[in-house]
Amino acid sequence: MAGNFAGGEPEYNVRIDVASAKAVFERWPTPMVVSGFEIGHELLYPAASIERDFVYAAAHPIAASYRAYAKMPYNRPTWDLTAVLEAVRPDAGYFTRSNRVRCEWNRAALHGLRLARATGNICGSTYRSARRFWKR
Repeated sequence: MAGNFAGGEPEYNVRIDVASAKAVFERWPTPMVVSGFEIGHELLYPAASIERDFVYAAAHPIAASYRAYAKMPYNRPTWDLTAVLEAVRPDAGYFTRSNRVRCEWNRAALHGLRLARATGNICGSTYRSARRFWKR
């Protein structure tokens, strides 16, 4: 999870520690898939699930953390969840992937990342449909 490839502000994990993010992208020895800000931002985890699906435990840590973070009910972007889902189920068809590209540092965007068109070892992912995730 890194980058904001749809434009706008640099993604938090890159912006908060530019030197470390840059080192990872420049030195990573194998191909990687990047789950950009725009993916998790568009796929919201529904508040109804937090209020309904975790009642089997009196103080479920997921529900408790959502309630501690902000006043319920609220739908929450799934930045971390989409990145983990791609990592543990890469062949499940949840996401489509871009062609391999090279990530470059865009100094004009506060050292944010941008995808270059040249072939490289970065694959960006995009979601197919939010309905597939939260349909009941």
